[in-house]
Amino acid sequence: MKKTPSIPDLKHWQQAMAKDRGDVAASALAERIRLYYGDLYAQRRHYAHHALRAHLEKSILPGLAAYQVLREDGLDEQEAIATVERFFEAAYATYRWQMVWMARLPFLFPLFRFIIRRILKSNFPQEGWQFEWVEDSPTRLAFNDYCCFYLDVLTEYGVPELTPAFCATDDMMIDNFASRIRWERTTTLGHGGDRCDFRYCSIERASPDA
Repeated sequence: MKKTPSIPDLKHWQQAMAKDRGDVAASALAERIRLYYGDLYAQRRHYAHHALRAHLEKSILPGLAAYQVLREDGLDEQEAIATVERFFEAAYATYRWQMVWMARLPFLFPLFRFIIRRILKSNFPQEGWQFEWVEDSPTRLAFNDYCCFYLDVLTEYGVPELTPAFCATDDMMIDNFASRIRWERTTTLGHGGDRCDFRYCSIERASPDA
């Protein structure tokens, strides 16, 4: 039998929990999340595309396990979602230095454009997302998404309300570039919109009315 993989960021989640609940309670809660994840993993749907499998097993199911355990603990919907967001932020903080370093590069926006295009191509296949390019220029990167694998999967599990917690990770990432890249997103599928509108604009090279 294949061993259930560990939750990559569980130790960081536990550290975040310990600030509010103490070490003992945080350890117990982390163990419950681990066990719940194991059940979800054992019964998961198997996707042919490797990127979809990675999103499901390393991101969606861990977040879902945390949310369900927090709900069982008595947190209401909004409290549980906010807590999951804090978990994600605590884990992301450990990688923040990479973004801070990148933000100092003189050629930030060209590199950012290149990385985003590569990530979308390799990690967000058309089997899970439907992207429509609006602009890809030296000053602006803009695209819409009309289908979200995260929302679809979480809807299947009966918790579409958890999707915005994953949307928030985009804000966490781009926040490090706020002085040099303007980030605009007015709507998302996870918040009930008809699309996710991603807009990145180079502040240094953009015109005043861009």
